Amino acid sequence: MNIVDSSGWLAYFADEPNAKHFLTPLSDSTLLVVPTVTIYEVFKVILRESGEHEALQAVVAMQKGKVVDLNASLAITASRLSLEHNLPMADSIILATAQEFNAVLWTQDSDFKNISKVKYFSKSRLFESTEINGLKLSNRFVRSATWEGMAGDDGSVTTALEDLLARLAEGGVGLIISSHAFITPEGQASPRQLGVYQDGLIDGLKQMTRGVHEAGGKIVLQLAHAGGFARSKVTGQTPLAPSAVEGFSKILPKEMTPEDIREVTEAFGLAARRAKEAGFDGVQIHAAHGYLLSQFLSPHYNKRIDEYGGTAENRYRVLGQVLKKVRASVGNDFPVLVKLNSQDFLEGGLRLEDSVKIGGWLQEDGIDAIELSGGTLNSGPLSPSRSEITTEEREAYFTEGAKAFKAKVTVPILLVGGIRSWPVAERIIEQGIADYISMSRPFIREPGLIRRWQSGDLRPAFCLSDNQCFGPAMSGKGIYCVVEKKEKQEIGS
Repeated sequence: MNIVDSSGWLAYFADEPNAKHFLTPLSDSTLLVVPTVTIYEVFKVILRESGEHEALQAVVAMQKGKVVDLNASLAITASRLSLEHNLPMADSIILATAQEFNAVLWTQDSDFKNISKVKYFSKSRLFESTEINGLKLSNRFVRSATWEGMAGDDGSVTTALEDLLARLAEGGVGLIISSHAFITPEGQASPRQLGVYQDGLIDGLKQMTRGVHEAGGKIVLQLAHAGGFARSKVTGQTPLAPSAVEGFSKILPKEMTPEDIREVTEAFGLAARRAKEAGFDGVQIHAAHGYLLSQFLSPHYNKRIDEYGGTAENRYRVLGQVLKKVRASVGNDFPVLVKLNSQDFLEGGLRLEDSVKIGGWLQEDGIDAIELSGGTLNSGPLSPSRSEITTEEREAYFTEGAKAFKAKVTVPILLVGGIRSWPVAERIIEQGIADYISMSRPFIREPGLIRRWQSGDLRPAFCLSDNQCFGPAMSGKGIYCVVEKKEKQEIGS
């Protein structure tokens, strides 16, 4: 047999008991092994350029029409592979997939009629087991933190919030980053936001972690302070910020004193201790999106002339102090992550050059992983949650920042920002752009997205990136996909 292995994934044949039985009928044929993602990319090209009819006709052009594929909709592209990628014409094509599965055999050859299924094994790096400071993860998919609007008025855990996070674990997400949890009462950003500001909340948080762990998941708690973006109508207090500058809300924030800074850094440490006691697998410090620690990093918001303002090193000082307090509270063997802006996309805001420096300092100070994002609530169309992600080219919009970070730091990089499709996710990992794929809005629509991809259904996430999901949260109903709910109502009517 002439085997052309364009994927480098043929090793599983050596240990597969049924390999000989499967390969025997192909003894005089050419076997071409290719990754499913390649077929998927070709499939889109054919549909875009020639339409479905021509794509179907491509099967006719194949020499003998023998195709093995986990998805019949992708099998129609098999014979075009040689044309698109300049590969030899093959009598049979094996499509390696992202996860172990039973592949259905489509064939016109009667010799194959008795072979209905062939077993394959995962070789995609997206489903590799990895570790972050001893925390073992089953795959490279991360649920990025969001505000669900499902907590109690006092920030306590509710059954609805417990169930939502447990569904994410059941859906195959490797690491769940919780709702952003406010660490002090004056730092609350939104109503019905999860809280971790007092010990009385620990029991509820234990229920949350128990539900995730029983579903086979791992979860870290995001620690947050909204700073100038704190909601005064909710907190009843004047917001705190690095500087008393406009641009947050109608209420001018109070410039933090050194004592205010000390109290907030202490609060981060106490919150981390509560998270560990509640059974979380780690914590993440929220230093992105224009919230308090992000405000200190950004010249747009930080106009101080003391040791906390001016140079990038001074602007990092508060975040560095917070990291040290958190580490002292949880110990060296407990994962501590950070969420950081690549840049603010604001006039006079944090630039990528300074952000990369900050990433280096975080690594020196003992951070275990960096989730890279960008933008603020004031960044307009360049905000963290961008809309109209209609093509792969619009996905992963913080990629350039991730590349810059990977050139500087060695700690794992989690990349968030508009990732919607399997090919983009796999390319990010294979090309070393980042170490983990972080998503949030797609999981609002599809908590089982990873299981779907794992099963071989590699269609992009169903999320339309229209941001309608935040409306129900604002109205007190909790976050959900408005489009999906309308579709279900129409089907039921």
